[in-house]
Order: sequence, then C-alpha cells, then structure tokens
Amino acid sequence: MTEVTPVGHGWRVAMYAFCIIMVPTGPGFLALGLLLDANVWACLAIAAVLSLVLIPLGIALWFDVRRTARGMRRLHIRGVAATAKILAINPTSHDDRVRVELSLSISAPGVEPFEARHTRDSSEHLQIGSTLEARVDPAGRFYAVV
Repeated sequence: MTEVTPVGHGWRVAMYAFCIIMVPTGPGFLALGLLLDANVWACLAIAAVLSLVLIPLGIALWFDVRRTARGMRRLHIRGVAATAKILAINPTSHDDRVRVELSLSISAPGVEPFEARHTRDSSEHLQIGSTLEARVDPAGRFYAVV
C-alpha cells in the first residue's frame, strides 16, 4: 500500500507554479547575464549547473505532485472508509517541530488488514490502541490517514 498525503487545490497550484519557475531558471540566468554584459563563460557555467540541477528536479517534482493529486482523486472516488489503529508511537523531529511516527494497523471492508507507518504532528490525544480515520482504495492500493 502507498500512502497519499491529503493536499488541497491551492497547494497543488503553488507546487506547479514552483516547478514552472524552476525549469527556465538556468537559461534565464544566462540571458540575464548576457543582457548585463557579465562574463560570458561564468554565466554559461552557472547556467549549465542550474539547468542540470533544476530542470530534472522541476520535472520530477511536477510528476510527483501529479501522482499525489491522482491518488487523492482516486481515494475520493473509489476509496472506502477505514480504521487505523495505533500500534506504536515513536517521537521524531522535523524542522525543529515535534512529530511522531505512528505504526498503524489499517482495516477496511473488503481489504485485507495491513500495517503502515504515518508521520504527523505530536498530539496529546494520540495513544497506543486509539483509532484514526482513514480511506483506502482497494483496487489501487492507496490509502490516506485523515
């Protein structure tokens, strides 16, 4: 099973815009350097490095955002309500925020129960044995913890 992160329309638009900005950065830097009469070889070298890094990264990010959006649409249309029981809680940190990694047992009608890991912000109501809402796509093997 593959976890899909619930994201909104605004997030997707912002990420697509970010990808569109990333791809032409290298050639744009070269054009700007030539317009400002900068050192041609330095501009060419910097533009080449930017292009080699940002173009593949922007394309990969574009396809990842697209895959996530497709998974969320599929979950919304074909997904069934599921229950995610917390088996273990492991503290972790990310960007100076306290987060927890949950070991979950997810079950839904028509789907064989499976175990998964899910990371989220720490909360006092999270305890071993408590349950969370989830959605599972039985055919596509996608799930999301809500």
